Amino acid sequence: ETLASIPGNSRCADCGAADPDWASLNLCVVVCHDCAGVHRHLGAHVSKVRSLALD
Repeated sequence: ETLASIPGNSRCADCGAADPDWASLNLCVVVCHDCAGVHRHLGAHVSKVRSLALD
């Protein structure tokens, strides 16, 4: 909720989808579910992804 209120965080940083619900902690960006899957495949050493709702 706090991250979502920051200007620019209403869209996925990668594809522009509305209301992203995941974040890459080390890249400091919010991403949608689909892009979060891509980030996870890159590995935690590249992008440490966490759910804004679950984690």
